[in-house]
Amino acid sequence: MMGKYIGIILLILIGFCFNSCTAFNQYSKFNKVQNCGEDNIFLCITNDSLKIKYQSFGGFDFANDSKEYKKLKVGKKPKFKNILLYGKSKVIDTDYYILIDNQEKKPGFVYKDTIINKIPITVAVSDSSNKINKEFLLQGLQISEE
Repeated sequence: MMGKYIGIILLILIGFCFNSCTAFNQYSKFNKVQNCGEDNIFLCITNDSLKIKYQSFGGFDFANDSKEYKKLKVGKKPKFKNILLYGKSKVIDTDYYILIDNQEKKPGFVYKDTIINKIPITVAVSDSSNKINKEFLLQGLQISEE
């Protein structure tokens, strides 16, 4: 009889882990995307909870959670943990991650670390991107004025 209860508890714990274990940070659900810049040619991603803003090129598809990430057909699992935003462009063959409290530097990416409102944030851009695009995407993070 006791074994039956242990089995039920284990199933509940495993189910909870599958639903709550995600590579995306809890703040990612507060991301908002809108057109911005001169002639609205850029996309601005804001997160009011963290008081940050990120300016990206247009033509990117974004993921704020694991379900959206899978829809982009990037792969089964993201390359990082604690993801605030993932962006992918087929037009310029580039992808990037905005990460909170990133602890690892994986090969194939260039990085820019900063601290905004006492929160360590990293922008990781695929190294295969051309130099001008990498520089632009690495510089896109700023404090939100809203």
